[in-house]
Amino acid sequence: MKDHPLQRLEGRPLGEYQLHLQHVKPLHLSGWRGFSLALKDREGILAQPPVVEGIYSAGGKDGVKPWMDITVIEGIQFGTGRRCNLRQAGLIHGIFQALAQLIPPGGHLMVSYEDSDPLHRETDRALSAGIPPVLTPLGFLLFMSGFRLVKNWYLSEGGHEGPRKLWGEKPPDQSWSVTWDKETARQVVKFFNDLETGTDYTAIETVKKTARRVFSSLEIDASDIPPFVENLF
Repeated sequence: MKDHPLQRLEGRPLGEYQLHLQHVKPLHLSGWRGFSLALKDREGILAQPPVVEGIYSAGGKDGVKPWMDITVIEGIQFGTGRRCNLRQAGLIHGIFQALAQLIPPGGHLMVSYEDSDPLHRETDRALSAGIPPVLTPLGFLLFMSGFRLVKNWYLSEGGHEGPRKLWGEKPPDQSWSVTWDKETARQVVKFFNDLETGTDYTAIETVKKTARRVFSSLEIDASDIPPFVENLF
């Protein structure tokens, strides 16, 4: 286990804290590991709950690359006292970046959004309002961590569906990266072009800010971006 890719997370700095890998165990399918990831402060106190719980798969047949299926929590507490909101502290992106380093090109990261945590609730509300997945709180974290294709994903399995989740996929190569960036631009532009004046989604200005950051990160020519409503951004 000491050479397993998950071990690269152990002790990784995150602001004034360190990541601590725990509860790693083999699952029923070959190459699968259950795990959780907690934060440890300078005194060695572990926060509760873990910031990440999930599954790591080493991939498998038919060229399937390594992937993860996780739940992320932004609100934690150290012992009986100090609380920390990872998003407000600017640390949540670092967690996604750490996880992303374990996923090679062509691999994917799935993250559920059915918990009561604010990240989940805000993502769920945004998707329900028709916001493109990449502009939701969790979708944007995936995108900025190298997962250039972000989609809402739900697999019906006859009563064993599991939680709804976002799926972020790393492009296998630069050609796919450009293709997916063009698709992201198309989705975002279509949403804003179709947006009606006076929409009841209260966080639309935040969505516009996120859209500006997404557009500034696209690795495509301006000519590849469809025309959008003037003064939208």
